Amino acid sequence: MTEPEGVPILSLTHVSKTFFSGRRSRIDAVRDVTFHLYPHEIVCLVGESGSGKSTTAHLIMAMETSTSGTIRYQGQDVARLRGRSAHRQYRRAVQMIFQDPYASLNPVHTAGYTIGRPMEIHHSIASASQRNKAVLRLLRQVDLTPPAEFYYKLPYQLSGGQRQRVAIARALAVQPALIIADEPVSMLDVSLRAGILQLILQARDEAGVTFLYITHDLASARYIGDRILVMYRGIICEEGMADAVINGPQHPYTKALIEAVPNPEHLEDGGTVDDTVIPSHPSAPASPGCPYYALCPVSVAECQQNLPDWTELSGKHRVRCFHVADARHGVKT
Repeated sequence: MTEPEGVPILSLTHVSKTFFSGRRSRIDAVRDVTFHLYPHEIVCLVGESGSGKSTTAHLIMAMETSTSGTIRYQGQDVARLRGRSAHRQYRRAVQMIFQDPYASLNPVHTAGYTIGRPMEIHHSIASASQRNKAVLRLLRQVDLTPPAEFYYKLPYQLSGGQRQRVAIARALAVQPALIIADEPVSMLDVSLRAGILQLILQARDEAGVTFLYITHDLASARYIGDRILVMYRGIICEEGMADAVINGPQHPYTKALIEAVPNPEHLEDGGTVDDTVIPSHPSAPASPGCPYYALCPVSVAECQQNLPDWTELSGKHRVRCFHVADARHGVKT
């Protein structure tokens, strides 16, 4: 698949993460995941809850250690970082915005302190006066105005949207190259989400920040993403440019995700949102093959036994599915 030109800022190569509970219970949270992030792009990692998206984020942030595979930042193996200085440099370059704006901010620290503290830790600004000016500039950048007023506000004095703006300002404070945004709008009212998404686009366009945007919402992924990676039970099953994936989904799971998106015209006609969750079998026995085989309407015996290779659909789109591969090669199923 054709990807953006240049050298990747972050690369995951055959990364897997297995959690064990007792002697017999194992959960393959991430399986054989490979993808690359390039400078100045927004890549959306899409999937339902429990698909392994947040575990992938934690592996990138070195909050968890991968069972196998490698994660490289600008060519350097993250697992081989040694010494406090190397880890601090990585933490500065790769920041994270967490899902819950009510839990991710310290309740006893003001917005000004929260945003300025990373600058102090990473020695990015020498003097206190310069740091205060930078904090005020960031507050203005994330539309918390007048900034002098918001500087002294505590989290309980802020709305959910305002808290998330503080979290975004905190992530931008040390001028990172990459930000992992883990469901940053999922706990906000619909009326507030567009503003947060605009801030992310602004950070990409004006500051050149690369984003891995994690979400279960295909609508926001289409709005904000340059590329989309679709994940189901730890496996990337389809990926490509955002329009190619949304307008021409090939994997049965991607099709199911898109079909589950409420139709605005139906709602305007008095219809209601179908609250049926995408069918899932978290208790189904693990298999070496495609994790979607038990729910897939076009699965064959091989789906349960083997994980399919990638099928290239175009220069901007590929899928991991035996049915698609057979169809492209004229094999009857």
